[in-house]
Amino acid sequence: ADNTTQLTLISTDADSTLGPQLNLYRNSASPADNDFIGQIYYTGRNDNSQDFTGAAFLVRSTDVSDGSEDVELRISVMSAGSVNNMLRFLPAETVFNEEHKDINFRVESDTKTHMLFVDASTDRVGINESSPDARLHISDSAQTSSFVRIENTASHEGSIEFKTAHSAASNYRLGASISESNNFELLNVDANTGFIKVGPEGGVRMPLQPA
Repeated sequence: ADNTTQLTLISTDADSTLGPQLNLYRNSASPADNDFIGQIYYTGRNDNSQDFTGAAFLVRSTDVSDGSEDVELRISVMSAGSVNNMLRFLPAETVFNEEHKDINFRVESDTKTHMLFVDASTDRVGINESSPDARLHISDSAQTSSFVRIENTASHEGSIEFKTAHSAASNYRLGASISESNNFELLNVDANTGFIKVGPEGGVRMPLQPA
């Protein structure tokens, strides 16, 4: 009836190996894919004297084939009266907010609160921006000049591509071209034709202009 520790696992082993250990072991005689291995619940009571699950860890075997076993870990949290799958660890991916709830994703840096921010309600992403105004919004409060760098360290091209769904001809690339002697180029990707080429010396060429 107090707030002291109710369970303590103590290991008096003095070597460097693991300990103490808690093992949730499901010893099934007929294991099958998608079997649940174990669950941990955090349960409390609401103001109507009802029990509710505040959070849960769930582990499931998605593949029990010998030598290629796969496991899924889910972390669920109560929000607005329902338990939501907040985070899924899968063999090939990690998924945040798979149930499409209005739950933002935010990563802080040493000095920035919204170094990476996904606004769930607007489907926008901000970098150092808490209220992104576009699909991708990058802000910088530094006193020096702000820029985005696209760098290819393998001596290949670095560029930005613009593509629309209207036609294949409306696919353009803007960037540095190694094949064109380090020109800065506006290129029609599908036709592989450079519309505007700016050389390292500053010369501008528009090879398709009739003049």
